[in-house]
Amino acid sequence: MEPLCGQWLEGVKRFDARQLVVNALAEKKLFRGKKNHTMTLPICSRSGDIIEPLLKKQWFVRCDTMALKAIQAVEDGQLEIIPSHYTKTWANWLSSISDWCISRQLWWGHQIPAYQVELPSSTTKEEELWVWGKSEKEARQRAAVKYGLNPDDISLRQGDPPLTFLLSYQF
Repeated sequence: MEPLCGQWLEGVKRFDARQLVVNALAEKKLFRGKKNHTMTLPICSRSGDIIEPLLKKQWFVRCDTMALKAIQAVEDGQLEIIPSHYTKTWANWLSSISDWCISRQLWWGHQIPAYQVELPSSTTKEEELWVWGKSEKEARQRAAVKYGLNPDDISLRQGDPPLTFLLSYQF
């Protein structure tokens, strides 16, 4: 278990942690009982481990601006849809586009060129600060311009993605 679960559960394996929680509830007279529940248990075909849902941070690509440019390219004649009767379908689909979750690709090792910025004067983590770059050097330069600092005074870490939480699986 993670530190957020409390010091008494930190580092404890999930099955052991469950029993500790049941014991703690029983001790406080809050345990309401235990009963069997028939269900399909997902098992990993490679390791034989039980697959359990795990909340993970997710990355999204904002698509609205790209969609507007694609619609405009057809309207201006820069892009031709063949056969032309699909032009209306193109515009309709792109006008109701939603952001694209690319986190699934990350599980297979694709790295997003985003870096978390740690400023020298920052003492709290109230806000996560991020920049992007084709390389760490480019990201450092962007951070220096964005936050008005010397590039050498900035720490960068390419780590967990920010934004929102969705359900993923842990193997």
